[in-house]
Amino acid sequence: MPLLQMQTAPMLIMIFVLCPFIQVTGALIGRKVPYHRLNPDGALYRSRRWERNGKIYKKLLVHKWKNLLPDGAKYFKGDFTKKHLLSTDSEYIAKFLKESCRAELVHWLGMLPFVLFFLLVPPLVAGLLVLYAVSANLPCIIAQRYNRPRLAALYKITVAREMRKREPKTEEQDA
Repeated sequence: MPLLQMQTAPMLIMIFVLCPFIQVTGALIGRKVPYHRLNPDGALYRSRRWERNGKIYKKLLVHKWKNLLPDGAKYFKGDFTKKHLLSTDSEYIAKFLKESCRAELVHWLGMLPFVLFFLLVPPLVAGLLVLYAVSANLPCIIAQRYNRPRLAALYKITVAREMRKREPKTEEQDA
């Protein structure tokens, strides 16, 4: 039983105001998280054994539909776009990894508050709102969890390549 008894019209207005508010608030909070908190190996972001380094998502055909997802960076001036890999520089890839963590966090933050609707609206409506939140955010979380292990592998390769370029050549290598 909801805490508030509302007529249909005010309830719909509340829903149409709160849903975008929750999503935008999650994005704004996520944008404020400092980079040192966005560790791809951290508890929230690291690959789980069952994910098999992101390979499990290949079965969900993520590689085919992830480009259909919107990139929230276009809504915030100066944000980091994650639609396409724009460089193979290790610094850029490291930043991309952290931004993938930020994107995942933003979508978790945009989804979790929807359970509070069970306190405000009838259970059926609240259930539908939670279903909306999951369907709007979970694909974005999955896409980040699919990309991150691949980016981490690319980062290791790129760092190794950059280290080889910096090593001084020996006489044996010149021959």
